[in-house]
Amino acid sequence: MGEAAFFVWDPNTLSVHVDSMDGEHQKLIKMMNGLHERHVAGDADRAELARLLDEFAAFVVEHFTHEERYMASIDYPDLGKHKKVHENLLERFATMRQEFDAGDGTLPDSLFQFLKFWLSAHIRGVDAKYGHHAPVR
Repeated sequence: MGEAAFFVWDPNTLSVHVDSMDGEHQKLIKMMNGLHERHVAGDADRAELARLLDEFAAFVVEHFTHEERYMASIDYPDLGKHKKVHENLLERFATMRQEFDAGDGTLPDSLFQFLKFWLSAHIRGVDAKYGHHAPVR
């Protein structure tokens, strides 16, 4: 039997009650878990890890675009603040990506702790707010 995933989707605590956003959050978690699995296995080379980081980053940007578009469509009053949070997260991730490029080709555990904390705290604390503002489904 394999090890448990690094981060498990829990609909009771992570759902924002917007199906499209929940689906994208689940995909982010799946991608992060895939990256973590390759990291733990220790057999991925720099190029593979870079590719996985780039795929993750590209989907994060895509997700933020979708999320911001959704918030605009429901006239979410804190959209401006939410966009700033997204910008800050992207800046932090870009810094970590640069550190990977300048480093020895391995990913630090701190990257995964950051990603796990970010996804959990961001979804529960920031994204949940627009879920409460969403029209009744």
